[in-house]
Amino acid sequence: MAEKWEVVEFEKGDPRFKNPEYEAHISHVLLFMFGLLTASSQVAITLGVLPRSFWPLPAGAFLAGLTCYVWIYYAMEHR
Repeated sequence: MAEKWEVVEFEKGDPRFKNPEYEAHISHVLLFMFGLLTASSQVAITLGVLPRSFWPLPAGAFLAGLTCYVWIYYAMEHR
């Protein structure tokens, strides 16, 4: 027997619209991915696999990871 799903429409500004646990989970995944990109690109530049002109790649990934960290903090603080 199929389950019945109830459709709920939220109005704009409804506090139930945002799910902080979901936001924190997504940002943890992004934080891990940007951390991995930062480390791997820095190692590749250091070993000479990537030219030194790629220096914005680890710097940008680090800043994106830092943004995710702030996002996690904000989502957990305002749940």
